[in-house]
Amino acid sequence: MIEYYAGLVRRYGKLTAHYKNAICYVMDEEHIYEAMEPSMESERFILTDLPHSTVRKKGFPLDSMSLDRKTHQYFYDLPEDKVEQGAVEDGFLLFFERVLKLRG
Repeated sequence: MIEYYAGLVRRYGKLTAHYKNAICYVMDEEHIYEAMEPSMESERFILTDLPHSTVRKKGFPLDSMSLDRKTHQYFYDLPEDKVEQGAVEDGFLLFFERVLKLRG
Protein backbone atom coordinates (compact mmCIF):
# COMPACT_ATOMS: atom_id res chain seq x y z
CA MET A 1 0.00 0.00 0.00
CA ILE A 2 2.85 2.37 0.85
CA GLU A 3 4.52 1.70 -2.48
CA TYR A 4 1.27 2.20 -4.40
CA TYR A 5 0.51 5.59 -2.82
CA ALA A 6 4.15 6.66 -2.99
CA GLY A 7 3.94 5.99 -6.73
CA LEU A 8 0.88 8.21 -7.01
CA VAL A 9 2.69 11.01 -5.20
CA ARG A 10 5.75 10.62 -7.44
CA ARG A 11 3.46 10.79 -10.47
CA TYR A 12 1.20 13.68 -9.41
CA GLY A 13 3.16 15.48 -6.68
CA LYS A 14 2.25 15.74 -3.02
CA LEU A 15 -1.42 14.88 -2.61
CA THR A 16 -3.94 16.38 -0.20
CA ALA A 17 -6.12 13.70 1.35
CA HIS A 18 -8.46 12.93 4.23
CA TYR A 19 -10.00 9.81 5.73
CA LYS A 20 -13.71 9.16 5.37
CA ASN A 21 -14.75 7.09 8.35
CA ALA A 22 -17.89 5.05 8.74
CA ILE A 23 -19.59 3.09 11.47
CA CYS A 24 -22.19 0.34 11.60
CA TYR A 25 -23.67 -0.54 14.98
CA VAL A 26 -25.68 -3.76 15.04
CA MET A 27 -27.79 -3.96 18.18
CA ASP A 28 -29.78 -6.92 16.87
CA GLU A 29 -31.24 -8.09 13.55
CA GLU A 30 -33.92 -5.38 13.61
CA HIS A 31 -31.83 -2.48 14.90
CA ILE A 32 -28.89 -1.64 12.67
CA TYR A 33 -27.52 1.90 12.61
CA GLU A 34 -25.04 3.20 10.04
CA ALA A 35 -23.31 6.47 9.31
CA MET A 36 -20.60 7.91 7.09
CA GLU A 37 -20.80 11.63 7.70
CA PRO A 38 -18.51 14.63 7.28
CA SER A 39 -18.30 14.95 11.08
CA MET A 40 -16.45 11.61 11.09
CA GLU A 41 -13.86 12.66 8.51
CA SER A 42 -10.28 13.43 9.41
CA GLU A 43 -8.66 16.79 8.85
CA ARG A 44 -6.98 17.11 5.48
CA PHE A 45 -3.33 16.11 5.32
CA ILE A 46 -0.55 15.77 2.75
CA LEU A 47 0.67 12.42 1.44
CA THR A 48 4.37 12.27 0.67
CA ASP A 49 6.34 9.63 -1.22
CA LEU A 50 8.92 9.39 1.57
CA PRO A 51 7.54 7.29 4.43
CA HIS A 52 8.62 8.17 7.96
CA SER A 53 12.08 6.76 8.56
CA THR A 54 11.32 4.84 11.76
CA VAL A 55 7.62 4.62 12.65
CA ARG A 56 5.16 2.09 11.23
CA LYS A 57 1.92 1.07 12.91
CA LYS A 58 0.38 -2.22 11.88
CA GLY A 59 -2.92 -1.64 10.11
CA PHE A 60 -2.21 2.04 9.35
CA PRO A 61 0.37 2.06 6.56
CA LEU A 62 -0.53 5.49 5.15
CA ASP A 63 0.02 7.17 8.50
CA SER A 64 3.77 6.82 7.91
CA MET A 65 3.36 8.97 4.77
CA SER A 66 1.05 11.61 6.28
CA LEU A 67 2.21 15.18 6.81
CA ASP A 68 0.48 17.97 8.71
CA ARG A 69 -0.67 20.64 6.23
CA LYS A 70 0.37 23.53 8.49
CA THR A 71 3.85 22.39 9.51
CA HIS A 72 4.69 19.82 6.80
CA GLN A 73 5.91 17.54 9.60
CA TYR A 74 5.04 13.87 9.86
CA PHE A 75 2.14 13.41 12.26
CA TYR A 76 4.31 10.91 14.12
CA ASP A 77 6.78 13.71 14.86
CA LEU A 78 4.22 16.21 16.17
CA PRO A 79 3.64 16.57 19.91
CA GLU A 80 0.50 14.67 20.89
CA ASP A 81 -1.35 17.87 21.83
CA LYS A 82 -0.85 19.21 18.27
CA VAL A 83 -2.55 16.27 16.56
CA GLU A 84 -6.21 17.10 16.05
CA GLN A 85 -8.49 14.10 16.42
CA GLY A 86 -11.29 15.76 18.33
CA ALA A 87 -13.51 16.38 15.31
CA VAL A 88 -13.50 12.70 14.32
CA GLU A 89 -14.09 11.58 17.90
CA ASP A 90 -16.94 14.08 18.26
CA GLY A 91 -18.55 12.73 15.08
CA PHE A 92 -18.63 9.20 16.50
CA LEU A 93 -19.91 10.47 19.84
CA LEU A 94 -22.75 12.31 18.06
CA PHE A 95 -23.62 9.10 16.21
CA PHE A 96 -24.04 7.18 19.46
CA GLU A 97 -25.98 10.03 21.06
CA ARG A 98 -28.43 9.91 18.12
CA VAL A 99 -28.75 6.13 18.37
CA LEU A 100 -29.48 6.34 22.10
CA LYS A 101 -32.14 9.01 21.52
CA LEU A 102 -33.78 6.82 18.87
CA ARG A 103 -33.79 3.90 21.30
CA GLY A 104 -35.30 6.27 23.89
